[in-house]
Amino acid sequence: MTERPVSPEEQDRAILAELAAHARRGAPEMLQFGSLASAHQYLPLYRLWRRYVPVGARVLDWGAGNGHFSYFLVRSGYRATGFSFMPFVYESSLPEGAPYTFVGGSEREPVRLPFDDASFQAVASIGVLEHVRETGGSESRSLACSCAGTSRTAGAGSTWSRAACQASTITSIATRAGT
Repeated sequence: MTERPVSPEEQDRAILAELAAHARRGAPEMLQFGSLASAHQYLPLYRLWRRYVPVGARVLDWGAGNGHFSYFLVRSGYRATGFSFMPFVYESSLPEGAPYTFVGGSEREPVRLPFDDASFQAVASIGVLEHVRETGGSESRSLACSCAGTSRTAGAGSTWSRAACQASTITSIATRAGT
C-alpha cells in the first residue's frame, strides 16, 4: 500500500504541532506556541510564504529570535540561514544534516548584516522589520543588501530584487493579517 502525499496544509499543521509540543515541554520563549489554537496564527503566513517563495530557495530568517520560522523553513524544504542576537533554540530539533546555518548578530553593530550581496533568494522578517529603525537602520537597505540581484550600496538609486519585494509584501500582508 502506498502512502498518500501530504499536502502543504497538512505539513504546516504538523510543524505547528511540533512547535507547540516543544513549548509544552517547558520552553518559556515559545509562548505563541503554548497551544495549537495560538500557534494557528502562523498558518496564513505559512500559506503566503509557500505561494511566493519556491521550495529549495536560499532564505534569510532575519531576526530569527527563538527560531520558530527557521524551523518552519527547514521542515518545509528551504535552505535557511537564521540571523539573530538570540541563540536558536530549535537547532537540535532539526533533522540531521538539515540545510540550516545560524549566524549570531552583534549588539555592537545591530544594523550590520554579515552576508555577501546576493546571498539569498528571499528574506523573512517575522516580527522584526519594524524594529530596525530603533537601532539606526533602514528596512529597505537591510533587505536590499541581502537579496539576490541587489546592490549593497543602498541609497537613492537602490534596486530591490523580486525576492526582496516578495519578502516585503509577505511581511506587510502578514502584519495586516495579524500574524
